[in-house]
Amino acid sequence: MQMDFTRQLGIADPERLAELHIDLVGCGGIGSSALVVLAKLGCRDIRVFDFDTVSDVNLPSQMFCVRDAAERRLKVLASADLCRDLSGVTIVPVAAPAPPADLRGVVILAPDSMEARCDIWEGLSVPQVDRLIDVRMGGQSLTVLTVWPADPMDRMTYERSLLGAVQELPCTERAISFNTWACASLVGRAVARVAMGLPLEQRIDLDLESLSLFVA
Repeated sequence: MQMDFTRQLGIADPERLAELHIDLVGCGGIGSSALVVLAKLGCRDIRVFDFDTVSDVNLPSQMFCVRDAAERRLKVLASADLCRDLSGVTIVPVAAPAPPADLRGVVILAPDSMEARCDIWEGLSVPQVDRLIDVRMGGQSLTVLTVWPADPMDRMTYERSLLGAVQELPCTERAISFNTWACASLVGRAVARVAMGLPLEQRIDLDLESLSLFVA
């Protein structure tokens, strides 16, 4: 059975979304939720990188089943099964660190640390990447940065966001389910706008505790 996208027509074109190649780096709180949103939007060419396994502490804020934690399954394999069950989409799971030079298309960064973001950015092949979407969160706050790597000004702005941040705590050390879903929603919106050729904000900061929003 195929998904019927009638109700999202005019908002996001599933045919255009199906043509995008998406590399998702990190399948934890942000990545596991974003993956489901992207598949249900109509994205079909998705590769996911993560070498971690599911544990009990992941269950409250990540899209995994209790049996995944009990069996200590690889996150990418558990996500592949869930994605297929919920959307019919078959992803490419890679249980290994993402090789920066191999990333292409729309790259979504959702790793556990700023160090990982810096390493990927330094090794990225600019001609292969159409857009980079970097999602960061902690507790009830989140930040979404959208970068066009071919644009020198975009590159400079993004690199400033990395400076001085490498000593921060892991981005998902404090996480709650409604924040991971907020991240996933903004990722889905960004990817849909890329597919539709619509402009994107460079930065979105959202704090769900104070309901404050900053957009640039």
